[in-house]
Amino acid sequence: MEHREDGLKKRYETSNPEFCMNFHRIGMALNCYCYNAAIHGFCNIGEPEIAMQVLTEMKSCGINPDTHSYSILVEGFCRRGNIERGDIDIANKLLEEMINNKLAPNASSYESLIHGYSKNGSSEKALEVFQYYDRRQYFAKYCYLQLDRK
Repeated sequence: MEHREDGLKKRYETSNPEFCMNFHRIGMALNCYCYNAAIHGFCNIGEPEIAMQVLTEMKSCGINPDTHSYSILVEGFCRRGNIERGDIDIANKLLEEMINNKLAPNASSYESLIHGYSKNGSSEKALEVFQYYDRRQYFAKYCYLQLDRK
């Protein structure tokens, strides 16, 4: 019996080139919320790379990602937190891309990075992100808890 996560992954991978076109053909337009749901689903099953493909497709279909789109991905890569794969670096680049696209990162974006660095023993980097976050007057009790955990 196939696991639900494997089915989701396989279905997306086999239909990827025509994913949004199939919906357009039957008169259904995908919006940012639909894409965010797919991004969230793939991040939840530990597949942030596939979630990145969804983001790329979203852009190619003319749908602009929002703060939530990027925050989900930042959290997905930080939650997996594999330093060898470059997960935290990718999360940082996504945060930069978000800012370059004139989108304001939310508390979740920064909290995910703080957690990712803390989880991997990079307390100094976590503190650096926190200080940057704090200077911009984003205050969240959760950030203190993440730093305090280590």
